[in-house]
Amino acid sequence: MPQSHMKRRRPGFTLIELLVVISIVALLIALLMPAIKKARELARQTQCVSNVHQMLVALHGYAAENSGAFPNSHCGLNTRLAFYLTSYWAVTGRRPSCYDPSRPYDGGSEGWTGLGKVYQYDMLTDPQAVYCPSQRWPNFTYPTGWDEVLEPGFKISSYYYRLFGQWGNGINIEDVDKLHAHRAENEGPIALVSDIFHLGSSSWGPPASDDPLWAHLEPSPGLAIGFSDGHASFEVNDRVYRYARAFTSIGGDYEWMLFWQYLDGDPSGVETILTLP
Repeated sequence: MPQSHMKRRRPGFTLIELLVVISIVALLIALLMPAIKKARELARQTQCVSNVHQMLVALHGYAAENSGAFPNSHCGLNTRLAFYLTSYWAVTGRRPSCYDPSRPYDGGSEGWTGLGKVYQYDMLTDPQAVYCPSQRWPNFTYPTGWDEVLEPGFKISSYYYRLFGQWGNGINIEDVDKLHAHRAENEGPIALVSDIFHLGSSSWGPPASDDPLWAHLEPSPGLAIGFSDGHASFEVNDRVYRYARAFTSIGGDYEWMLFWQYLDGDPSGVETILTLP
């Protein structure tokens, strides 16, 4: 066969060339990964704020059908445990002990309480709306929290609800009644819903030193907060995170009520007991 008619074999990549290409690709991936990770977290933050807004709409729908009042929560709930959706002790009335089985349930046979009441009255129908996509602790994610895995009779969300029914540690019944009777149009907005800002507990979460309950740590600590006038926002503030760490060490419902006031934009009460810059 004539030489001119023979197929000429194209040379392939040498080993060195392949290594160079692989190195360039690896470098590009390394450069892009932080940006991709940040973009994903920003998307989760956006979804988190959307969840909070849905809860606010549901809470206002509930209030519209209940003389303007937001849902009550039972007398066993406090400022650090206000993530319960159902409880087997969600009974009516308020007194120091609510464990009397003869008393009627406030949340029907399911024991709905707090944020759970918007499900009881079909103001909110998608359970995933009360689970932050950035939350890392399994018990506070969907469907684990919804399936009563933490303890039978309890459904839990990954958001706090401010209205609670237990007093003590500096909180009195007048404080509780004032929150239940709050009207945003007359008294201004208060922080009503928030990501869980407690950093851990041996009874229902990992120890505080691990920081796994704080949903948004990257690119810097932040919270999704919903206010009683219906608006929701994401606040990036390292000071908020440091205050939460301090309160985790101090404990006590009074201090946590002060932290809610800090979320309202009034740090004066917090700064009377903490000296963080």
